[in-house]
Amino acid sequence: MKGYYLIVFIALITVSAKAQINEGFFQYNIDVTAIDTSLETKRSVSMLRNSKMTIFFDQNNYTKVIFKMGMLFTSSIILNHKTNTSLTLSKSMMGNHAIKSKIDPNISTVDTSIIVELIDEEKTILGFKCKKAILSNKQNPQKLTYWYTNDFDIKLYNTAFINPNIPGFPLAFSTVDKGVFMEYQASNHSFKLEDKESIFSFEIPEGYQVTEQ
Repeated sequence: MKGYYLIVFIALITVSAKAQINEGFFQYNIDVTAIDTSLETKRSVSMLRNSKMTIFFDQNNYTKVIFKMGMLFTSSIILNHKTNTSLTLSKSMMGNHAIKSKIDPNISTVDTSIIVELIDEEKTILGFKCKKAILSNKQNPQKLTYWYTNDFDIKLYNTAFINPNIPGFPLAFSTVDKGVFMEYQASNHSFKLEDKESIFSFEIPEGYQVTEQ
């Protein structure tokens, strides 16, 4: 009986720890490959080396995603889930731009044209056990691979960065955009945030052209 109670106790601790993950960040390295052989695509890929994406979250309050796309641009998107507002800051050769907008809290991001195939394969990423899924589109034969984990539960509301067709949190995945194949791989994480006020600030830096939507 002591062994039984010990197992139950450990299970309760595990569930409690999982429920306490309310803030943190995940950083992803992005590897890019040209699918087509056009000169424009090859130039874009050469400028997208060393790209990264970082997702910060303060559960139920804020989500922030930063894209550093090589030498092309840097973009930061902050979502305030209490006021349903967002701020996008982008910096590129075209200048610095800030866009304030409202977000629809009831919008569904599930794409019914996506076909999800769950594969009986596993691997470990950043210490988390991940399962494999293959995504394809009814209109596009291109198949994309996702590695997702159920070791924790994080909800990123009103974002297109976490695919709602996947039954877990993705730690590695691939996308295709304008002839460029992108592979995202989680490289760092923490379930603790320092200076959340600064991370999720809606203050617009000087030198940005502001647009209201």
